[in-house]
Amino acid sequence: MAFCRGLKDSDRALTNNMIVAYDLFETDRLSQSIFGQYGIEASLDQSFLPIFMDIIRGHESLVSIVKGSILDFGWSGGSIDILFLDVLKSQELNDHCMLAFLPDLKEEGIIFHQDYIHDPLPWIPLTMAALDDHFEMFGWCKNTAVFRCVKSVDRNKISKVLEDLRHASFEKKKALFEKILDPFPAGVPNINLSLSRVWMMAYHGDLAAAKSALSEIPDSEEWVRGKILRLSATIDRMGSG
Repeated sequence: MAFCRGLKDSDRALTNNMIVAYDLFETDRLSQSIFGQYGIEASLDQSFLPIFMDIIRGHESLVSIVKGSILDFGWSGGSIDILFLDVLKSQELNDHCMLAFLPDLKEEGIIFHQDYIHDPLPWIPLTMAALDDHFEMFGWCKNTAVFRCVKSVDRNKISKVLEDLRHASFEKKKALFEKILDPFPAGVPNINLSLSRVWMMAYHGDLAAAKSALSEIPDSEEWVRGKILRLSATIDRMGSG
């Protein structure tokens, strides 16, 4: 709705399907709870597409809907002005979306990475750090970081960067995280990204290094202690498995 209203308030000529929305549109317990906060009834395991259509009523012509797993879809073609990503919950999803969408993001185009400062997903900041000659971060809010495309990037370059990251050494990933943490000298984003660096260590298999790094994160606040406990338990499970 924010994008729809923004388009209608702008001086751009409006055409059909200017916004493309990808979603499973499947109601789980989390989405059911969120709908409930707004007084919307949603049946578990049912499609919430009718709810979506009701919410965007009056703006339907602006929105093209892609229903299903985003892994089954690419991009229909054409220049992308704004790319809002709130789907990169796995390395596979991250790599698929980078290859599917980034080549068509125009120069000066914008990426909203909704989970950039969400600690269990280190592949998001790592990917952007590895592509820092093409994208610059110019803002953040809560978990979201915003990037501007300063130089377009082709699919071959993206593919090589992603492949290199999958096989990158522990030292290279740690060096990339130094660049990632640099714009966030203190506060909540720095703590979350420091935790993301520990997740990277755990995923990489360096459990001793992860445990050591985890012990260095200040735990003066309850929300941080909760995250540390969950991550510590995950590292222990990895070690015992």
